Amino acid sequence: SIPWLRSSPMLATSLAKMAGQALAFPWKTSQQLACATSSRCFYELEQFQQVSVETLAGPTIVQLFGQPDKGTNLAVLMLTAVLSSYRLALKAQNVEGEFLKRFYDLAAVALEGFASSGQGPYDLAARWLHA
Repeated sequence: SIPWLRSSPMLATSLAKMAGQALAFPWKTSQQLACATSSRCFYELEQFQQVSVETLAGPTIVQLFGQPDKGTNLAVLMLTAVLSSYRLALKAQNVEGEFLKRFYDLAAVALEGFASSGQGPYDLAARWLHA
C-alpha cells in the first residue's frame, strides 16, 4: 500500500506523466520501470488512471514485446495483463466518454499487439511457454 501517494493527486499525475515518458524513452531500464510502475499504480491510484490513458502509448507498449530482453518482456506482459483485465469503478470521472474511449483503445491495442506478436496468433506467448 502507498498511502502517502494516494493522498496526493498531484504526485500521481506527475508519476503518470513520467511513466509515459519513460516508456517512450529508448532505454531498457526506463521502459521496464515504466511498465512495472504503471502496472502497480494503475490499480492503486485513480488519478494515475485518468492521466496514464493519455500518456501511455499503445504502439509503444506493443513495440516492447519485440525486445530481446526477458525482463522487458515480462514487465510489458504484466502491464498488458493489468490494462486488459482491469474493471473500472463506476465513478463520474471513469464514465466520462473520452476517458472510456482512451482506456479501452489503450487496452485493445496492447492486447491485440500481444496476440499478433510473432509469426502467428499468440506465437510469442507460445514460444515463451515452450522455453
